[in-house]
Amino acid sequence: MHFAPAAQYSTTPETLYNYANYLKLAERNEEALEWTRKLATKKKTLPRYMRGAARAWFAKGKALQKELTR
Repeated sequence: MHFAPAAQYSTTPETLYNYANYLKLAERNEEALEWTRKLATKKKTLPRYMRGAARAWFAKGKALQKELTR
């Protein structure tokens, strides 16, 4: 798995979302849900000046989390 090392060390919302989406596509929904939770936590800890740029990734993560919990 090539994505895992990058996702372990990167904290960008884009990487967190993309890894969660990759896990969903690989039908590893529990792990994908865990990564969407990490993305939601990241939103709380991200400095305010960076939240605007990452807003789209947080929205996509929230939609993905909702899709995974159905």
